[in-house]
Amino acid sequence: MRDTTAPDDRAPRHCCACGRETSAAVPVSAIDRVSGPPVLVYACPDDAPHLIPRPTPGELIRRRA
Repeated sequence: MRDTTAPDDRAPRHCCACGRETSAAVPVSAIDRVSGPPVLVYACPDDAPHLIPRPTPGELIRRRA
């Protein structure tokens, strides 16, 4: 039996740069949450190489400590 609560990795995602829907999404960042796993941010293959890598909130906190 398939777990229907798990996200479908083949589902189309929206690009964070251009907003287009793509089935070949590339994860480019992660947003930490207080509870639960991080939320992945996706880009389309055309925009992904042009995005500047940004630190996650968790990385910023660790740098200040």
